[in-house]
Amino acid sequence: MAKISKILYIITQSELGGAQHYIFNLAAKLPTAQYEVAVAAGGSEELFDKLEKIGIKTFHLKDLEREINPLKDLKAYYQIKRVIKFFQPDIIHLNSSKAGILGAVAGKKMNVKKIIYTVHGFVFNEPLPYFKRQIYLWAEKFSGKFKHKLICVSDFDRQTGIKNKIAAANKFITIYNGIDEIKYLEPQEAKKYLKLPNDKTIIGTIANLYPTKGLIYFIEAAKDLISKNKNLL
Repeated sequence: MAKISKILYIITQSELGGAQHYIFNLAAKLPTAQYEVAVAAGGSEELFDKLEKIGIKTFHLKDLEREINPLKDLKAYYQIKRVIKFFQPDIIHLNSSKAGILGAVAGKKMNVKKIIYTVHGFVFNEPLPYFKRQIYLWAEKFSGKFKHKLICVSDFDRQTGIKNKIAAANKFITIYNGIDEIKYLEPQEAKKYLKLPNDKTIIGTIANLYPTKGLIYFIEAAKDLISKNKNLL
């Protein structure tokens, strides 16, 4: 019988955003005859509920959070090490910057065979104070040497990582996010389902309201367009 590989997914936050859905889909869809899966994350939000409902082992990292906090970051590092020691993964798959940095160092220290990191956007590209961006840039470079592969969900992120020498160029690969099968409704049927007027053209988007997504520009543009075209909604 083939040996079952153990994979530990680690992510900074457990609120349901794109990266959390990504982890949930991977953890839920891997064949159980080949893989044993566990997920560790900060917070105590919806991701844990979804995973526990389908029998995925979870670990709460109470001090792992997005903001830089030296004391909590040190505690989170030791919490990750304890989880690795307990679960004994063959692979750790890191997601988001803080988990990616602390998890890579902890994984190296604990002699994990493979350390994979999915880049869901680099924090040093976000509108933060200069010194914070430099800290994240340095930390990404330092931890990058411990990562065996860096998966980028866009080619922009791959090129950014290579340009900033986050890791060797041959460690980077672009794999676009997939989605579950979706049943699309015809426009008129969708409008009826959503109780929207048939004579309007609907323009919208689906995203978490994070400042870095720039949704304020979408809202401002929509307001301007609607004021000039009454057929838009």
